[in-house]
Amino acid sequence: MYIENIEVAGVPEDPATSGHSDTASSSSFENEGFRPNFAVPSDMTLPQSKRHFEIIEHTAKLIAQQPSERAQQMEILIQGKQATNKDFDFLNRSNPLHPFYKHLVWLLTTNLVAYDSDGSSSSQNQSTDSPNIAVPKDLCVPKDPQKRRLIDTVARWVARSSGDLECKIKTEKSNNAAYSFLNIGDPYNQYYCFRRKCLAKGFEEADIDEAVSQPTTFENETQAKKRLRT
Repeated sequence: MYIENIEVAGVPEDPATSGHSDTASSSSFENEGFRPNFAVPSDMTLPQSKRHFEIIEHTAKLIAQQPSERAQQMEILIQGKQATNKDFDFLNRSNPLHPFYKHLVWLLTTNLVAYDSDGSSSSQNQSTDSPNIAVPKDLCVPKDPQKRRLIDTVARWVARSSGDLECKIKTEKSNNAAYSFLNIGDPYNQYYCFRRKCLAKGFEEADIDEAVSQPTTFENETQAKKRLRT
């Protein structure tokens, strides 16, 4: 693809000059919508097409691979080369897609992004007998799908890590309200901790989802928020 065309310096090429020969195929790819298969805060602006996402993703991967002292320099280099290319406007801080680009760079740098469906095992590999997972009585499960997906993703990667990944995320995302669930006292902190511990013990994602799918776990959201205010 055009996004893989890289000069010696490692700067992504302008898609307009990459020379696609299959016009129909190119047009189809241009118009294909983008749906993330990784956690993204619900209030974050997303690319409208898969084509544009792949440009952002390719650039993010290039920046994430750089040593910290060279990353900013590489961004400036790309901005200079693609100054007249609207596809790279996401590099400007004032652009609505800049937070998404930075979020993707961070996910790639911390290895938090997983390019699979949701990290769950397929049903054919699971036992027909569901394990007995004790769900806290007042567990507050997020109703917002994007919020829950973000919490589930972070819980999964923290459970798999052997270091201080959780502390690193808390430090780097301390000013990001989307990650407030990492703080004790947040309405969703108990759910995050519960899921992280279940995953660390080896429970399957599907079994955890089933355990928390009881209506009572969702009815506690308002109650949890009231406790936080008091």
